[in-house]
Amino acid sequence: MKILKKEIEKSYLLIVGIISILLLVGYYSYALFTVRSEEKKAISIVTGSLKSTLTSTDASFKSNQITVESKVTKTLDITLENQNGRDAKFNFYYEPVPEGVTVEYLSDTKDIPPTDAGVVIANKESKTYSVEIKNTTGDSVTVTFGSDAGLFDKNLSFPSKGHVLEEKIVEPNPPELGDRLIPVVYNVDTTNWEVADTETEKVWYDYEHQKWANAVVVTPDKYGTYKNAGTTVPMTDILQMYVWIPRYSYTIQGNYGKNGTNADNPGEIDIQFVSKDTKDSGTAKYSDEKPSGWYTPDAFVLGGQNLAGIWVGKFESGCKDATSKTSAQKCTLAAEQVVIRPNEYSWRSIAVGDILKISLEIAGDATFGMSKEIYDSHAMKNSEWGVVAYLTQSKYGKYGNSAYEGANKEVYINNNNSYKTGCSGESPVAANSSKCTEYNDLSSASGEGMGQKGPGASTTGTIYGVYDMSGGAQEYVMGNYNKEVGNGSNFKTGWETQYENYIDFYPGKTAAKACDGFAVCKGHALSETEGWYSDTHTMSFSMSTPYMYRGSYYGGTTEAGIFNFDTTASGGAALSGNSFRMVLTLK
Repeated sequence: MKILKKEIEKSYLLIVGIISILLLVGYYSYALFTVRSEEKKAISIVTGSLKSTLTSTDASFKSNQITVESKVTKTLDITLENQNGRDAKFNFYYEPVPEGVTVEYLSDTKDIPPTDAGVVIANKESKTYSVEIKNTTGDSVTVTFGSDAGLFDKNLSFPSKGHVLEEKIVEPNPPELGDRLIPVVYNVDTTNWEVADTETEKVWYDYEHQKWANAVVVTPDKYGTYKNAGTTVPMTDILQMYVWIPRYSYTIQGNYGKNGTNADNPGEIDIQFVSKDTKDSGTAKYSDEKPSGWYTPDAFVLGGQNLAGIWVGKFESGCKDATSKTSAQKCTLAAEQVVIRPNEYSWRSIAVGDILKISLEIAGDATFGMSKEIYDSHAMKNSEWGVVAYLTQSKYGKYGNSAYEGANKEVYINNNNSYKTGCSGESPVAANSSKCTEYNDLSSASGEGMGQKGPGASTTGTIYGVYDMSGGAQEYVMGNYNKEVGNGSNFKTGWETQYENYIDFYPGKTAAKACDGFAVCKGHALSETEGWYSDTHTMSFSMSTPYMYRGSYYGGTTEAGIFNFDTTASGGAALSGNSFRMVLTLK
């Protein structure tokens, strides 16, 4: 009897092995088996073919085809349902179309985009794709869609005749220059900034590759010199440098972003660029496993006016006449003193009220030649800091830059203890130093996945990002608790009404309840991203500490970062460690 039992077990193992081989080699047919535990000899073999079903609510969609008339653009929803009795993997494609016809997947409307790798759909569940077909030809055109199915743990063999539907990329709003901003790009060979060719696609900016648009301000008498693309703009002629943050909507998956595991290792924030007239008001959170609940941050509205984007100071504001970190604390209170360049000493020991007053005067000051009828200048609000931080943590920012890996996706600290702008510590947590690795040091940092030395301290990991948002000087941002004037802010009577468009007022005392006393502030980089990268996050607003500062300082190591915020000891007075940043918008 023992011998017979062993033979039965051998036969059983042989059958299981054969079936396992069938599973490994079959893409479109499958074999499944079930074993009754009480009687191992009884094996049930089930075989079949996986299939996919495409349907649409559009009555003209028949047999996976739809006809689009000449000069017509048609949008339709196509649903792919799994009716196979088990989980399966599917891809979704269209067969070749004539020249003059485009087929695009609309990413902001329906489920996750289809790819040639396929997507797993559970039994009896479906995915709905919104597709735009544009026929610019002189004839009607029939477009045929298809889908292949396979086992969920196997790769799909994508048909050579078909084209996968790609996610439609919405381009960012073009930067608004007005009559004084000069578009620039960096010439690696000459190590100079040059006038950008704004007519050639992707030359001035390319957010898909972490190349944010840069522009500079020169003195009015030099402006006419820089009209032609390729003309060198020497740093000696540059008064201020700005970076364009295009209008966008965002949504965050879970507590730590897409693929984020904890506060030390946060993931991607989903960003989609939107038009100037779009104002999404969703939850800013994922729904299940897909982006949804898009929200357009408050920073893209100023005085009730929708903004296509904002220009952010590329560096902390420096003091033009300063020759040391000490003299930068004694800067004359005048708009003409505000310089935004690398290797300047950050302007510190300036009260909140004076920061706001001077920043508002830059537009209209003869030094810069920017008319108040065209430009609006002001000190950065907390919500504006937030939109830079979120874009940084997206595929368009340093987080999406493949040259940086793991912890190095965090913006590197400016650890220069002389408060020089644009310096890099060459890591997120470098200790304070008298050394300054300059912003345009494009040599490789020492270590795998650490990218470039200087640009590692920018929001893109390239020279085209915003610097000094981790370390350097702490930066006062215009965020105030309950319209409390504070101690030493230098605000005059009626300030809360006079400056209401330029300050974020928070009625709640804590990060989780700041916006209306009980709710999350969407897009402000407060509770939504609290503690990311282990950045210190202290918000305990009170009558005596009603102002915010961000980024920490050069010696902050692990506590410093783009998600850092603090309110302690912040009565708005002139502090030796606090600076500020400029923002420009066009009217």
